[in-house]
Amino acid sequence: MIPGRQQLFTENTLTAVLPLLLRKNLATALSVLRFWSIVLSSNLVGTYIFALCVARVAIFSPHVQQAIVEVSKEPAAGFWVVLMRALFAALAAGTDGVVVAGRGVRAR
Repeated sequence: MIPGRQQLFTENTLTAVLPLLLRKNLATALSVLRFWSIVLSSNLVGTYIFALCVARVAIFSPHVQQAIVEVSKEPAAGFWVVLMRALFAALAAGTDGVVVAGRGVRAR
């Protein structure tokens, strides 16, 4: 998605949250929630289409396709481990965004 001439990826939430940080009201919160719902729905539909293509269309060689199926059958870790990894990944992505945003800023 490209809102306001900026690409929005799942890990880049700053652009979506800025209006809520500026205007802390219910209407803005609902607008951000609606926007995130659209992004989540789009991600789920894209994931489904990718899985359907992997299952039905010969995009990959048979051994790669079999490896994808095997990986999808069992989670690599339990729910809480995956949740903690996701939280730390989000923190790292947010920190990276702050570093990128800080480039070119000079102290006076």
